Amino acid sequence: MTRVLMLVQHLRPGGIERMTLDLAQALNEQNQSQVHIAALEDSQAQAFGYWPALASYRFPLHFLNKQDGLDWRCIYQLRHLMKDQKIDVLHSHHIGPLLYGRLASLGLSLKHIHTEHDSWHFDSRKARWLTRLALLGRPQLIADADSVSHALQHIDLTPEKVITNGVNCQRFQPKEQRQARHHLRLPRHAFIFGCAGRFVPEKGLDRALNMLAQLPKHAHLAIAGDGPQRKFLQAHCEAINIRDRVHFLGQIEDMPLFYQSLDCFCLPSRKEGLPFAILEAQACGIPVLANNVGAVASLLAPGSHLVDADILKSLVAGATTMMNAAHDPKQLHQFIRRHADFETMCRHYLDCYQGAQT
Repeated sequence: MTRVLMLVQHLRPGGIERMTLDLAQALNEQNQSQVHIAALEDSQAQAFGYWPALASYRFPLHFLNKQDGLDWRCIYQLRHLMKDQKIDVLHSHHIGPLLYGRLASLGLSLKHIHTEHDSWHFDSRKARWLTRLALLGRPQLIADADSVSHALQHIDLTPEKVITNGVNCQRFQPKEQRQARHHLRLPRHAFIFGCAGRFVPEKGLDRALNMLAQLPKHAHLAIAGDGPQRKFLQAHCEAINIRDRVHFLGQIEDMPLFYQSLDCFCLPSRKEGLPFAILEAQACGIPVLANNVGAVASLLAPGSHLVDADILKSLVAGATTMMNAAHDPKQLHQFIRRHADFETMCRHYLDCYQGAQT
């Protein structure tokens, strides 16, 4: 059995974090790999405070509580974790885990696989240099979308393969909207746009609020998530007089229920890779209105709508179009099942792990 350690920056609610947890759980249940997850940041108590559902996972979670700056104690701790657990494969996600995993695994007999999920951080010369340095010679590089692969090639890095993010289409599927709205206490007869993610500037939630202010009064916005911009966003709602049309739902564990309550999912992000939210929403039969950033355009089904990322007028026009358009939930679900299926993603990663066992 191949022993795998997935290394992430943190285990706070987010798309990549959910993906690694679901992937680890699925592979452990198949009894073909023994998968652990390690998070660089936060203690266990902090992580469980941010995300209580972590307690329900029945495989090892390790929290390294990395301090600011280059934390050599964290590197030492990670190295001993890999040696103690006799890890065959280190699988890192994003640049921080790539660098720490590379340093901690020097001299160890294991395979290092790295998945790159974003391309926007390559705008930084330092990030480009560090990524190239960390990938010299050893790690197997995987991109989660063609656009990420192309961005890597522009900085002279060529991924060995592209493994598209996958969604569990048994869990995320169309269901009756009325029941979902009743459970979440959302207005029954409104046209509801939805957003989900951390409340940080990159997610562009302020743009979604500005969009809503220019739409008819029966348009509402439901937001799942939390983060440092919460007070700012709530104050902005008051300032532009839409507070009674915006529903801050906090962290939601039953994300299919959230998507099923919507008429349209909105992705107003300033920066993205291939966000899981647009895949999950469409798998639930909900069309997407999205800014043209990252790899978003590659997995929008017919019935969803792409707009210019930098122009509010374009977002408002797209929202108006969505409010007046019909869509086929089954068609949206089948599109994701064909192009971004979770079981297919699991199979590709399992092939990588088993081929790497020493």
